[in-house]
Amino acid sequence: MIGSANSRMAATPRMYSAVIVISVVAVVMMGINPWIGIIAGLAYGLSTYFFLIIDAGHITKMWALVYAPPLVASVWYALRRNMWVGAILASLFGSLELGANHPQITYYFLLVCLAMWISEFVFAVKDRVVSSFAYRTLLLVTAAFLALGSNLSPLWYTFEHQKY
Repeated sequence: MIGSANSRMAATPRMYSAVIVISVVAVVMMGINPWIGIIAGLAYGLSTYFFLIIDAGHITKMWALVYAPPLVASVWYALRRNMWVGAILASLFGSLELGANHPQITYYFLLVCLAMWISEFVFAVKDRVVSSFAYRTLLLVTAAFLALGSNLSPLWYTFEHQKY
């Protein structure tokens, strides 16, 4: 029975597990103690907001909220640690974020990424490592184009029907 309470409840344990695991991975990527990552993942994944939006049928919003923290962590990882791994993960999670098809959540988290990028730019100028920062930024822009390219069909369809 599609749309019944039983079908929604059957899918939620997997959803909550995904939220918790992906949140833990995002926190650990940023260099935080894994035990704290587990606590943060449980707090994020079991927050009452997820229970409410899933019950209300906002599944795309929920998945966009799932993929946003690892996207932010990937951008951080590319700017602060291994630029290649960070860019690859940013491309993956950016693609998943766009595939979740919730532009509002994607927009908000891209603003977070922009604020983080500006902060890192200020530190790069201060530490005189602008060339390395520019190269990392170029990799992140490439990752963004790959994420956009993997979702070009639904995005183009939406763009084409904007005028109607």
